[in-house]
Amino acid sequence: MEIAEYIRNEITNHMQKHHMMVLKSDIEEMVEEALKGTYAFQIIYNNIDSEDRMFDCSFYSFIKLDHSKIVFREETEQTSAVYSYDGGKRFQWFDTETLLLNPSIIREMKLNKIIK
Repeated sequence: MEIAEYIRNEITNHMQKHHMMVLKSDIEEMVEEALKGTYAFQIIYNNIDSEDRMFDCSFYSFIKLDHSKIVFREETEQTSAVYSYDGGKRFQWFDTETLLLNPSIIREMKLNKIIK
Protein backbone atom coordinates (compact mmCIF):
# COMPACT_ATOMS: atom_id res chain seq x y z
CA MET A 1 0.00 0.00 0.00
CA GLU A 2 1.20 3.47 -0.86
CA ILE A 3 1.65 6.05 1.92
CA ALA A 4 -0.86 8.45 0.38
CA GLU A 5 -3.37 5.62 0.02
CA TYR A 6 -2.98 4.65 3.69
CA ILE A 7 -3.50 8.27 4.77
CA ARG A 8 -6.47 8.70 2.45
CA ASN A 9 -8.07 5.51 3.84
CA GLU A 10 -7.58 6.65 7.45
CA ILE A 11 -9.15 10.04 6.72
CA THR A 12 -12.03 8.50 4.77
CA ASN A 13 -12.68 5.93 7.52
CA HIS A 14 -12.81 8.67 10.15
CA MET A 15 -15.26 10.71 8.10
CA GLN A 16 -17.47 7.68 7.45
CA LYS A 17 -17.36 6.57 11.10
CA HIS A 18 -18.71 9.97 12.14
CA HIS A 19 -21.15 10.31 9.23
CA MET A 20 -19.36 13.33 7.78
CA MET A 21 -20.08 14.46 4.28
CA VAL A 22 -16.78 15.59 2.80
CA LEU A 23 -15.52 16.60 -0.63
CA LYS A 24 -12.77 14.57 -2.25
CA SER A 25 -10.75 17.78 -2.63
CA ASP A 26 -10.84 18.32 1.16
CA ILE A 27 -9.57 14.79 1.75
CA GLU A 28 -6.78 15.35 -0.76
CA GLU A 29 -5.79 18.58 0.97
CA MET A 30 -5.50 16.68 4.25
CA VAL A 31 -3.49 13.92 2.53
CA GLU A 32 -1.05 16.54 1.23
CA GLU A 33 -0.66 18.02 4.72
CA ALA A 34 -0.07 14.56 6.18
CA LEU A 35 2.57 13.82 3.55
CA LYS A 36 4.32 17.01 4.72
CA GLY A 37 4.35 15.69 8.30
CA THR A 38 1.06 16.77 9.87
CA TYR A 39 -0.28 13.63 11.54
CA ALA A 40 -3.11 15.15 13.58
CA PHE A 41 -6.05 17.36 12.70
CA GLN A 42 -8.90 18.98 14.52
CA ILE A 43 -11.99 18.53 12.38
CA ILE A 44 -14.33 21.50 12.25
CA TYR A 45 -17.84 20.48 11.26
CA ASN A 46 -21.46 21.59 11.20
CA ASN A 47 -24.14 19.43 12.80
CA ILE A 48 -26.98 18.36 10.59
CA ASP A 49 -30.09 16.69 11.98
CA SER A 50 -31.23 13.99 9.63
CA GLU A 51 -34.78 12.70 9.37
CA ASP A 52 -33.87 9.31 10.84
CA ARG A 53 -32.32 11.04 13.88
CA MET A 54 -28.87 9.69 13.20
CA PHE A 55 -26.05 12.08 13.97
CA ASP A 56 -24.72 13.56 10.77
CA CYS A 57 -22.25 16.34 10.26
CA SER A 58 -20.86 18.21 7.34
CA PHE A 59 -17.10 18.67 7.14
CA TYR A 60 -16.20 22.33 7.20
CA SER A 61 -12.48 22.66 7.70
CA PHE A 62 -9.52 21.36 9.66
CA ILE A 63 -6.78 22.71 11.88
CA LYS A 64 -3.32 21.17 11.82
CA LEU A 65 -2.19 19.90 15.23
CA ASP A 66 1.13 18.83 16.73
CA HIS A 67 0.61 15.07 17.08
CA SER A 68 3.30 14.83 19.79
CA LYS A 69 1.12 16.92 22.14
CA ILE A 70 -2.05 14.87 21.74
CA VAL A 71 -3.06 12.77 24.74
CA PHE A 72 -6.10 10.49 24.87
CA ARG A 73 -8.04 9.84 28.07
CA GLU A 74 -10.22 6.73 28.18
CA GLU A 75 -13.85 6.92 29.21
CA THR A 76 -14.55 6.38 32.91
CA GLU A 77 -17.72 6.43 35.00
CA GLN A 78 -17.20 10.15 35.62
CA THR A 79 -15.79 11.31 32.26
CA SER A 80 -16.17 10.78 28.55
CA ALA A 81 -13.32 9.63 26.33
CA VAL A 82 -11.62 12.84 25.22
CA TYR A 83 -8.41 14.20 23.74
CA SER A 84 -6.04 16.88 24.91
CA TYR A 85 -4.22 18.91 22.27
CA ASP A 86 -1.83 20.56 24.74
CA GLY A 87 0.02 17.63 26.27
CA GLY A 88 -2.62 16.76 28.85
CA LYS A 89 -3.51 20.13 30.37
CA ARG A 90 -7.07 20.37 29.00
CA PHE A 91 -9.10 17.35 27.91
CA GLN A 92 -12.00 18.72 25.91
CA TRP A 93 -12.04 17.38 22.35
CA PHE A 94 -13.98 14.31 21.28
CA ASP A 95 -13.18 11.57 18.75
CA THR A 96 -15.50 13.12 16.17
CA GLU A 97 -13.35 16.23 15.96
CA THR A 98 -9.96 14.56 16.39
CA LEU A 99 -8.20 12.76 13.55
CA LEU A 100 -4.91 11.24 14.62
CA LEU A 101 -2.83 9.33 12.09
CA ASN A 102 -0.31 6.78 13.33
CA PRO A 103 3.13 8.28 12.59
CA SER A 104 4.81 4.92 13.30
CA ILE A 105 2.96 3.26 10.44
CA ILE A 106 3.78 6.12 8.08
CA ARG A 107 7.44 6.07 9.16
CA GLU A 108 7.60 2.30 8.62
CA MET A 109 6.08 2.67 5.14
CA LYS A 110 8.66 5.34 4.25
CA LEU A 111 11.51 3.13 5.47
CA ASN A 112 10.22 0.17 3.48
CA LYS A 113 10.05 2.35 0.39
CA ILE A 114 13.70 3.44 0.86
CA ILE A 115 14.93 -0.12 1.43
CA LYS A 116 13.30 -1.47 -1.74
